[in-house]
Amino acid sequence: MTHVEGWAGTSSDLHEVLQSAGDGITVQGPDGSLVYANDAAARQVGFATAAEFLAAPIADVMARYELIGEDAVPLQLDALPGRRALAIG
Repeated sequence: MTHVEGWAGTSSDLHEVLQSAGDGITVQGPDGSLVYANDAAARQVGFATAAEFLAAPIADVMARYELIGEDAVPLQLDALPGRRALAIG
């Protein structure tokens, strides 16, 4: 069983739920590496499949984007919300 509060399904069930979501879903590990992506997330980033997306070096993925903050100053990866949340824990 997957340990998710209130979840009684298996990890396979959870995978199917996340994979069938219409929205892109990604999960980062504590080190900031991408450990899960569904196919919708992969397509949004320009990959055909989640496996292709997960195999790509993060530098190659991020090179597709110009990250700009509200103040029009370029953002570093460490300033992204997910990275900031991981840094707190």
